[in-house]
Amino acid sequence: LWRPLAAAAIMWVTVKAFHGDMIDIPVVRLGLDIMVGAVTFALAQITLWWLSGRPDGTERVLLAFVTSKLRGPAKA
Repeated sequence: LWRPLAAAAIMWVTVKAFHGDMIDIPVVRLGLDIMVGAVTFALAQITLWWLSGRPDGTERVLLAFVTSKLRGPAKA
């Protein structure tokens, strides 16, 4: 439970730091905040998992799924 909470805290700090106050269009500013937050959360979550010794859990299942999709269909 500590990794997602830490990743969320890192995401919050990053979004606050990169919030585009100079962008006058609220929808664009929101989109930028969403992109920065999503990328930051994912990278923080994977980094914290890796630093924890890559224990079995949701991250390993997700990594295996993404890896299998990137390799393409299995050949019989």
